[in-house]
Order: sequence, then structure tokens, then C-alpha cells
Amino acid sequence: MHRLLKMTLLFAHSLAGGPLPPARSCGAVQGAPAPRLIWQAGDIKVTVMEDRANSINISLFSGPAAPAERAAHFDAQGQSPSPVNVFLIQSNGKTPRNILVDAGYGDSIPGESRLFKALAQLKLGPDDIDLVLLTHLHLDHTGGLLNQGKRVFPRAGLMVARTELEHWLALSEKE
Repeated sequence: MHRLLKMTLLFAHSLAGGPLPPARSCGAVQGAPAPRLIWQAGDIKVTVMEDRANSINISLFSGPAAPAERAAHFDAQGQSPSPVNVFLIQSNGKTPRNILVDAGYGDSIPGESRLFKALAQLKLGPDDIDLVLLTHLHLDHTGGLLNQGKRVFPRAGLMVARTELEHWLALSEKE
């Protein structure tokens, strides 16, 4: 597991500015972009899957922007595509592991989650996920953990930074 953590940190570092190899499609998902293998080192692979198509409004951003800059990133209604993605880290070493980084919206909001179709394209189901690593506890990262009050990934452990958990627990105690 130590090696997997090290590779995950290297992957995160590469996202912060290091080069990545070209993405390769892992198969078509009806109505959604195909899962894409975006990084591989030895027996560790990282695949990105789109949970939902989404957009964000320009009103979420502050500060002035030139009309050309706005036009380059936002449509006439002030919307810009911002898909909700989930990453799958796989290790096929002595102990094969399937780790999701975040769980997307899932069925927590109206509309269809594409995550299960994407996992199926990779020949995986909810029971194949060993761990869900949450980057933070916003709904677009945690909504896919439960469906009608039941765990979506029944075998998976859950990992979140202690400071993130404490922040949200403290807020819930104030309410």
C-alpha cells in the first residue's frame, strides 16, 4: 500500500504541473465521454470518468474580465462546461486494489449519474471498489456514496482528511 500511496502522490504532483502521457480511451459509455486512462506507471493506472455533465455560471467568479476573455470561456448565458469527474486508481500488484478518488453526485441530485456505466465499461461494479478517497466533503464529491440511505460501494473503506471532517462536523454541531 505504501507504494500505491507514493504513486498517487506522484500522480497528484504531475497534475500540478508535470507532464502527463496522452490520454487513451478505455471504451465508449453511452451518452458520456468514455473513461480515459490518463496516467500509468508500472502496475498502477489512473483513469478519469465523468459522473455528470455540469456547468458553472460566471457569477461564481469575481473581478473584471475582458469581453474576449469571457467569450473564450463562457457562452452567451454566462455558462461554462464543468463536468464532475471521478478518478479510479488501480493497482494490479500482489494485492489488486481499486480506489475511487471522490464519488461524484451519484443519485443525490436529479438526473443520471454516469459513473456506474463508466465502471461497467472497465468491467467493474460497486463491489469491486476497495477504497473511496474523498478530496473534500462537498456534494459533488460525496453525493455518490449513498443511494436511498444505503452504501453504494459496500466493500469500500472511506478516507478523508481529518481537518476536512472536523470542519464539517463542527458546522453540523452549530446547526
